[in-house]
Amino acid sequence: MQRGHNIVKFGSYKEIFAPQDDNPQALLVFEDILYNLMMEDSFRAGLRNWAFDNKNLDKKTQEKVDSYIKKCYAFNLSEEKLEKRQKRYGQTFEWFISQVIKREFGAKTSGFGIRLKDANPNDEFDCLAILDGGIFYAECKTGKSDIKNEIKKFAQRDTEVCGSYSMLIVDRKYIFTKDKSKDDIPKLKKSEAIDLGILDIFKVKFKSKKLNLFRIDAVENRYFFVLSAMKNMKETIRYVIKYINSYQEGQRNPAGYNIEKIPYTDGEISTRIRTI
Repeated sequence: MQRGHNIVKFGSYKEIFAPQDDNPQALLVFEDILYNLMMEDSFRAGLRNWAFDNKNLDKKTQEKVDSYIKKCYAFNLSEEKLEKRQKRYGQTFEWFISQVIKREFGAKTSGFGIRLKDANPNDEFDCLAILDGGIFYAECKTGKSDIKNEIKKFAQRDTEVCGSYSMLIVDRKYIFTKDKSKDDIPKLKKSEAIDLGILDIFKVKFKSKKLNLFRIDAVENRYFFVLSAMKNMKETIRYVIKYINSYQEGQRNPAGYNIEKIPYTDGEISTRIRTI
């Protein structure tokens, strides 16, 4: 892998919602079926709700989820208790993101559930891939927890892997708040930002596109993006990659992008140690 990283562990099909036997033809068929289904926000949300034992599914989505899971059971996927089922969905989402980067963005190689030899032994990198411009790194979050703690962990891991394209992808409609009137804007005090390793947060827009996308400037001269997996995730990732490519080529204000700084709630201003 690039930049001297030595991979000691890869995720496998044994960890996702896929056949658990060793029939390679079945795996190839299910890989395409699962990928195409996961591209649908409704199916992905339905599979997640099923995994977390949330019965709030519309009839059509319920039928799709039930049909797919029954086919997996026919190929030796065992029924599991709720905790293991939730973990398997998280790993399936990681696999899906690694496939999106490979299939839609031409990654030379892509994997999920990765551990690196020289990284913190407690750190597992959800998705790593190689694009023409460098390392793609993504963390994939599927729960309802406060994203702030995930940002802190992500920032720490991002300094280890030094990704060229670093993204925290949240598998829900909102990132920071469910309150639609707040435009999903985070509420953060300066002291909280310092604890999280954050310098600034920016809302990112591209032309007239409505994106649920933020850029976070972090310590160690790093910056990364946080986005929702719902509503045009593939297009949002494309806009992020386009932005980073332009930035790497020396454009400090890439054409078409509007970057709006989010102020701290206590009125404090950031203490910049670098300029993006």
